[in-house]
Formats: sequence, structure tokens, C-alpha cells
Amino acid sequence: MQIDNRAPIGSLLKQPRLTKRKQYYNRGRERDENYLALIRRCPCASCGHDPCGTAAHVRTSSAAHGKPCTGMQMKPDDKWTVPLCHECHMRQHSLGELTFWYELGINPVLLCIKLQRAGSLEAMRTLILRGARIVRR
Repeated sequence: MQIDNRAPIGSLLKQPRLTKRKQYYNRGRERDENYLALIRRCPCASCGHDPCGTAAHVRTSSAAHGKPCTGMQMKPDDKWTVPLCHECHMRQHSLGELTFWYELGINPVLLCIKLQRAGSLEAMRTLILRGARIVRR
């Protein structure tokens, strides 16, 4: 918490206030098991293994797309996930998220948004199999 410094020196009017960042962390994480199940049935966004079986949470933030920054001990909301097979997910962890996605030429935040908008499993699978180049840089 921060102390409001606008009150006069020595005043008893100073009160703790929460910053926006604290408010985000205090609200908890949005979970959606149904959406994660759909993601796990999609092909891997990296190698195409079908089905991928793993929903990888994207930790990279993007102010332009409304994706907040999450800390090291906090997973992002479930809507910020992409389909990766186990091998590619482990490779992503060993390389680092930004390096992994840069090497693939895919913007993971845009991919998450497009998968959310797809709505159905068939549309999500089509996006990964044919349209992944849409989200490439």
C-alpha cells in the first residue's frame, strides 16, 4: 500500500490507498475450464502436433491489446492461452517465452485474441492449421 502524500505534513488525514496494480492482483484470476479443454484439442501452434494436449499461458503483457502484466508466481487469465504440445511447451520454458515466439514469428497475444474470437473448436483448429500466418509479424 502507498500513503497518500497530498495531505499536509503531520496530518492525520493520510490514508492508505491501493494502486491499480494491487487492484488487478487482488481480483484473482479468471478461470475457464471449458475454454482450456478447447485449446487442448487444437493442434500445436509451433509444430502442428494434433491434438496438442497442453494449454500454455502467455505471460507477455501488451498494453495495446489489454493484456496486463502478471508476476512470476501468478498465471494470467485462462483466456490468454495458446495450444502447444508438451515438447514445444518445455522448449518455450527453456528458451524463454519471448525468444520462443520470436523464432516462430508469431505474436502470441494476437493469437490468443484470434482464438478467443473464433468461438468454436472447428474455427480454432482452422486458425491454427491454415491461418497461423495471420498472426506472424
